[in-house]
Amino acid sequence: MTQSGDVVLDGVRKAFGPVTAFDGVSRAFGPGTMTAVTGPGGSGRSTLLHLIGAADAAETLARGEGPRR
Repeated sequence: MTQSGDVVLDGVRKAFGPVTAFDGVSRAFGPGTMTAVTGPGGSGRSTLLHLIGAADAAETLARGEGPRR
């Protein structure tokens, strides 16, 4: 069960043309938790974090709250 403030990834996939950055990423992060995203260069760490940030911004705007500062 998720709570308000949770970040949930469910089967996330990202590809750049024929190159798949990651496929099938599923994870839940609860409020107040700290998680490290590790891996070698080119493994998709930054791409994953950018997607989480973009999704959070889109959800915030959809609720009419405006951008967070």
